[in-house]
Amino acid sequence: MSEKMSEKILTILTNKPKASIADMASATGVTTRTIERKLKALVAANRLRRIGPDKGGRWEVLPPAPDSAQRGAGHGG
Repeated sequence: MSEKMSEKILTILTNKPKASIADMASATGVTTRTIERKLKALVAANRLRRIGPDKGGRWEVLPPAPDSAQRGAGHGG
């Protein structure tokens, strides 16, 4: 899945934190399963956090980690 899809999902959730998986799938033109996989990846990457229960909860979009691209770059010389 592309970074573009991640950004689309984050934009949707920034504007509508209570958006459902079906809402996101409809807005992006992909399946609900694709949205579920991408949400899981965004949570694992600390870009997204679920607040509250599955029904009635909301998503919180987290800022990207500063210098996250450089964290693994200290190997070698």
